[in-house]
Amino acid sequence: MNTERKAKLSEFVRDQITQGAFRTRAYIFNDRGERNPQRSMFLRMQKHLRNFLAGDSAIRWLVMPGLRGAGKTAIGNFERLEEPLFLFLDEVQYDNRWAGFLKTVYDRTRKVCIVATGSSALMLNVNADVARRAVSETLYPMSFTEFIKIKHGKYEQKSLGIELRKALLESPSAKEAYDRLLACEQAIKQYWLNIDRQEISHYMNYGTLPYMVALKNEALVYDQIKKSLERVVSVDIPQIGRFRPDVASKFQMLLYAIADSDQISLNSLSRTMEIGRPTLMHMLNVLEQTETITRIYPHGSHRKQVRKPSKYLFTSPAFRAMYFRFIGSTQQKDIYEGKLLEDTVGLYLGRLCEQREVSLTYDSAAGGADFIIRDDGGVIAVEVGMGQKGLKQVIQTAKKVKAKYGLVISSSGFKYDEEHSIISIPLEFFLLT
Repeated sequence: MNTERKAKLSEFVRDQITQGAFRTRAYIFNDRGERNPQRSMFLRMQKHLRNFLAGDSAIRWLVMPGLRGAGKTAIGNFERLEEPLFLFLDEVQYDNRWAGFLKTVYDRTRKVCIVATGSSALMLNVNADVARRAVSETLYPMSFTEFIKIKHGKYEQKSLGIELRKALLESPSAKEAYDRLLACEQAIKQYWLNIDRQEISHYMNYGTLPYMVALKNEALVYDQIKKSLERVVSVDIPQIGRFRPDVASKFQMLLYAIADSDQISLNSLSRTMEIGRPTLMHMLNVLEQTETITRIYPHGSHRKQVRKPSKYLFTSPAFRAMYFRFIGSTQQKDIYEGKLLEDTVGLYLGRLCEQREVSLTYDSAAGGADFIIRDDGGVIAVEVGMGQKGLKQVIQTAKKVKAKYGLVISSSGFKYDEEHSIISIPLEFFLLT
């Protein structure tokens, strides 16, 4: 490195150090000087770091993959070290040598604790040097309770989310699930006191992304989301897959197609976009790897031999909202809102199923349920909708897959259908899980 470049690098580092305290304060405190509420991930990371400071060196390398805009930056001569040292590195995947460098640091001393974040889960998790040494803490888009906590400073009811998740996913029968949910009803009502139900719409439209919460202008909100997606296409995707310029230019078209449809017919979309089916599948896989979309496989298919169409949801419903509100859509408002809710439920179920190693699929048959959850305890069929949803879809799927019970998540009331072993729960219940 020549003298001029060294001088510029030193000047840059000094400037970053000088600005560090100011930038950190901007993340921690709001414009009134009040400390911002902390997300659940912050508490998990804090526990790891405190254990390290207390002398526990079992976990010294943390990687935090996650969707762009989910909030990773805000959380986020070695042998002679005598005091603990923390290394916080953001967007590490842009340096091809990041894993090898951090492996060297990690192996040379037990006094260093590394926290590395990045937008691409694939690049953070598949590297062998990382996999053997690091603990991965995936940062998901915000939950509804995190959104309310950050926006209004209202905290969730202690242990309520845990009890609701156990009731919905671990009950052996619909009757027991209903009874356990009924026992939580008063706590749920207590939480919702003084919370405007319109906040549900705000949450689904933009509130899963923490950097959107403070913005007041709706046009600005969706403009920022649009720019975030453009950065995924222009910066993140080239880091993962190589595409010809004419193919790379069609990623925005593909995202719009996902936003404007339910199931993706690869043959039809391949013709519309004038690209080969293998190329289209590669594009969809890369969008998955950037965590922009989530693939829900058809029930009963093997992942390597999928013959029926998969369902593609947005990892954050804010992306679909941007396409509908900012760019425009051919979908009717009620259909769009139903898909927005499906993205939201998919976000919740995907997070819960990944943490519990549970299978999440959907019924690809006409009139089939939106989701099928399967674990060692049995099968649950789930239907989602904004209006007064009927029971037909979940009854049909539950019978076919021999489900222990069915769930209907909608804006209707809290009900128990003993004949068909189905529980209908309102959004106010589900969003607190």
